[in-house]
Amino acid sequence: MKSRASSLALFVTSAFSPVTAAHEIDVVMEEIIRTEGAPESFAPMDDFGYPEILRLRYWLRRGETVQARGWAAVALARTGDRKAQKELWKRGMDRQTAALERTWCIAAWLRCAPLDEVLERFEKVQEIAGLDAVIEHRAREMPIGEWRTLAEKALEGRAVQTSMSPWITARGPAPLVDLTLNGNNGIRYRAAQWLGSMQRQGVDVATAFTDGLGFDARATRVPWDEGALWVPTMTIDRASGVHLAQTLLSWMLQREITGSKAARSSIDRALRMPPLVASLDVDWGVGTRVLTRLRAFDDACGEESVVAILVAQVPPDLDAKRAALAIDWITANEPPGALQALATLARKRAGDTGD
Repeated sequence: MKSRASSLALFVTSAFSPVTAAHEIDVVMEEIIRTEGAPESFAPMDDFGYPEILRLRYWLRRGETVQARGWAAVALARTGDRKAQKELWKRGMDRQTAALERTWCIAAWLRCAPLDEVLERFEKVQEIAGLDAVIEHRAREMPIGEWRTLAEKALEGRAVQTSMSPWITARGPAPLVDLTLNGNNGIRYRAAQWLGSMQRQGVDVATAFTDGLGFDARATRVPWDEGALWVPTMTIDRASGVHLAQTLLSWMLQREITGSKAARSSIDRALRMPPLVASLDVDWGVGTRVLTRLRAFDDACGEESVVAILVAQVPPDLDAKRAALAIDWITANEPPGALQALATLARKRAGDTGD
């Protein structure tokens, strides 16, 4: 009579034999193919190990149809197996392999390959047609730090390849805005160019760019500190133009109040951007005085638009010294809306918002 231990050993050996693994994979693959990759059809793979991966690789090479081999590629990508990744790349780059099958393999490889390999090989990946959706999915799902590494690599050359569009635009305009404010000057310039291209395709770049510049009276530096402020070339409607101009003027006024000359010239250049000037129908006048700009903004957009800029200089949690500087400047210079702004700030200090 066999011992309990030997019986258990026999069970383990038979349960995880190549024959058993092959049968299980065949059943799973047939279900994946039947359901055209329904998420639940992949669930049994969570417990798969090396024998099952070997069988999937067999399906990749010997599946009866392109679809069968394609779904095997998708399944292999889910295993995270390095040998499987290498095989997917090899078959995807093999010109003797059918075009559709190559697309399946590289699409699967893109979902699982390490970022450094993706960066190293992205030019070769562009040889394969029909990958935009997969690239966009990978770009959206990867951690933002990885996306930034990839985007910076794509933007570091003198000319950005249009083939990189799915990688760069997949996450929308906000991460690109961050690059226009925080990359080196070359990357800032090319990121701004790319944002202009996105705007021409119907993406709301103006709002994302203005949000990226977001004014904070407590800040000691502007968001684009240590580099140039490149504004994307974009068409701006009046509402977006007012919002952008208010943000730029808020930073310009804060620089004036705190006695900092840094960034004031770059703000003035941004204010004079032709699409912004056209959207506001404004004449900023000559010189660089912020008071001149506020008066021009009042003429073009009304006193309430200036009041919002003045009030934003003194948020409730601003330290007393900075708050006093702002109130003193408003009192001494009497910009448009000064009395209304001072009254609003007085109510806020008294705990009454005026609602």
